[in-house]
Amino acid sequence: MKNRKNKKYQSVITTRIVRSAHRLTVAVLVLAVFSGVISIGGTNAGFSDLEESTGNSFTATSLDGEATYIERFSVTGMKPGQEPDQRIIFSNVGNLDFRYNVKYRKTSGDDILCDAFLLTAERNGIKVYDKLPLKDFAVNQFPSPGTPFQIARSGEDTWDFTVELPADADGTLEHKSCQWDFDFTAWQTNLPDATDGFSDVESVGTHSIATGEWLTAGDVIINEVMWMGSVGDSDDEWIELKNMTASDINLSNWDIENGGSGSGHIEIPNGYSIKANGYFLITKKKWDETAIKLANDLAHDKGYTHVAGMSLLNGGEQLTLEDKDENVIDLTPIGEWPAGSHGSSTPLEQSMERNDIPGDGTLPANWHTCVSGVCNDGTYWDTVDGNNFGTPLASNLSPIVMNEFVPNPLGDDDADRPDGEWIELYNILDTPIDVAGWYFTNSDGDKIVITTANTASGETLVPGNDRLVVYLEQAFLGNDADTLSLYTPLLTPDVTTDDVQEDVFSYQDVADLPEGKSFARFPDGEGIWLDPEATPGEENVMSEEEMKAFRLEAYTVCFEGEKLKEDTTENICSPIFLTYIDMLKEADDTTITDSAILEILEVMRLAEEKKLAEMLAETTVIDTEIVPAIDTPVEESAIVDLTVSADETVPVEEDVPPVVTDEVVTPEPVVPTSDPISTEPVVVPEEEVTTPPEEPTVEEVPVDEIAPVEETPVVAPEEVPVIETPVN
Repeated sequence: MKNRKNKKYQSVITTRIVRSAHRLTVAVLVLAVFSGVISIGGTNAGFSDLEESTGNSFTATSLDGEATYIERFSVTGMKPGQEPDQRIIFSNVGNLDFRYNVKYRKTSGDDILCDAFLLTAERNGIKVYDKLPLKDFAVNQFPSPGTPFQIARSGEDTWDFTVELPADADGTLEHKSCQWDFDFTAWQTNLPDATDGFSDVESVGTHSIATGEWLTAGDVIINEVMWMGSVGDSDDEWIELKNMTASDINLSNWDIENGGSGSGHIEIPNGYSIKANGYFLITKKKWDETAIKLANDLAHDKGYTHVAGMSLLNGGEQLTLEDKDENVIDLTPIGEWPAGSHGSSTPLEQSMERNDIPGDGTLPANWHTCVSGVCNDGTYWDTVDGNNFGTPLASNLSPIVMNEFVPNPLGDDDADRPDGEWIELYNILDTPIDVAGWYFTNSDGDKIVITTANTASGETLVPGNDRLVVYLEQAFLGNDADTLSLYTPLLTPDVTTDDVQEDVFSYQDVADLPEGKSFARFPDGEGIWLDPEATPGEENVMSEEEMKAFRLEAYTVCFEGEKLKEDTTENICSPIFLTYIDMLKEADDTTITDSAILEILEVMRLAEEKKLAEMLAETTVIDTEIVPAIDTPVEESAIVDLTVSADETVPVEEDVPPVVTDEVVTPEPVVPTSDPISTEPVVVPEEEVTTPPEEPTVEEVPVDEIAPVEETPVVAPEEVPVIETPVN
């Protein structure tokens, strides 16, 4: 019996897996064979077909624009009013018609300048953007009727651009730059914009403009005008210019319109300039030919010329300062001069000055009269007579002046406020001015600075047309003599490094004045100095009686009849003061007012009557003149003496007419006599002297009727005539 091997055991699952693997292997082999068969090309054993075509080609289309410039913006040193331009050609170099737009795109530079430029744009000679901001430029169609910009294949458009810097551009745009480009964007004509479909963006490269430096209104100002001339000569006129910038400025061929005779303007010759923050003086006469010469040590090399044709009208006119290109740089007000004074017969010539902060020169409020005591000292004038006020080639003085002060108060000079010494300031302008840091000096060089701690208001602001009281609280002012000055510290660049003396007043030999008396200006701010009762912080006023007394004194000193005397230099004859006390209607008048002359004549009449009455009251005996009688024999005892007392009458013989002389006696002043007997003179009326009455009588004449009567002059014989009568 054969031995059999035992079979290895396989599970049902394993058996199935093995069978599936065999089947899969067979399937893969079959698929591979089939794939190889179908990948074989045409063979002699199968069917095949080959087709060919000729003349076929594929062509790509394009949307393409091209921007080229004929002239590009590339400007340096541009100034206001200039209008550079450029031209750009935008062409269609593609195969498709297209629509397009063009717009501004800033690339670099200063926004302040880029935003200031104005642009004008023309497409093929038609204006599509007219002097509008460059920064807003973006157009894609004609403004009217709204036709879109479109260029056909091989076509082109011509664009002309003009950029302008406005003529009124100020100094903030100096030395700035702006760079930008113009972008042209094209798109398909069948689409509303470039967001869909084909598009193309073209530009020509950066445009650049840089500004330079230029003059603007107010860079040079008309700073001071001596329109009335000087006390010595009305032709001593001058105009002062001031440079408000930190750079020198060429004044060659500049004009001041309406300031001259003939051509009507003043022209500054070629070759002159004005220093940075400096002054330039234009005079009618040469420096050393003025009647009241400008100070020799005044540095006229800072800037000076003379123009013989200068002629300023005292009634006023508007001055216009123009540069060589006829750009208006500054103006004065139209009409009458807003400040300055002309004394006519009484010399007082005060210049017209610009305020510290110049402001609009055409506004009268921005000018003031030079009233400070410093205006006429040796700093500016060789001859100092007190009546020329001006500050040529130097800083204008502030409209703040010393208005009142007490050097010798009641009690101690250094007493605490409100006692003790004090100084009152006055602002002659309508606008407030801050005087913080200003200071006073005396003859010893001592200084008191104005702060909020030593003013009555606790502030350093002087209101317009008002006052500020500063308490000194120390013995600062001399009781008998001193020089008080007001200074302002130098706060802005100037031609000098010294502080500016704004006002000054000197006094002497006043120790006999009672305590508490002040020195004060009448009227406030610009009048003469008097010594009234103190009024700190209040208006300086006079009583009516004081005014009458000053009017009478001024009439005696300043007038000849109804007219002002010529060349009077007495302070009381100041036209400003005479106007204040109502003797002149205006400061430039020369005739006394009707009311003043009537008042003065009445005062003089009353004074004469009082004087005459006093003389008559002192009269005792009047000498008599013996008149020869008719040649009639008489006895010596028959002579009657008619010298009578006041309570007696003269007995006259009824049947004998009086005997008189043929000559009418001219009235003579009544002369008092030492005769202790009081008598009344017998007055014979003129008509009785020439034609004796039939029944003459001698009447008693009261004392109060002795004064002459204007209509019928009364004959006052030197002596009472003696009448001789026959003895019965």
